[in-house]
Amino acid sequence: MTSSSGSEEERSLARMIGVEKWFGKVQALKGVDFEVRPSEVVGLVGDNGAG
Repeated sequence: MTSSSGSEEERSLARMIGVEKWFGKVQALKGVDFEVRPSEVVGLVGDNGAG
């Protein structure tokens, strides 16, 4: 169920836009957008299971 009250900013606990991550010359992330809202449980896991 979703609620229509409040703006997008009010409902977000954390928001990242256009995230990039480099390891030396290797780009691991490019242009990643990520948002966490109240009551969500979120995990980031890579190909090898690390996160």
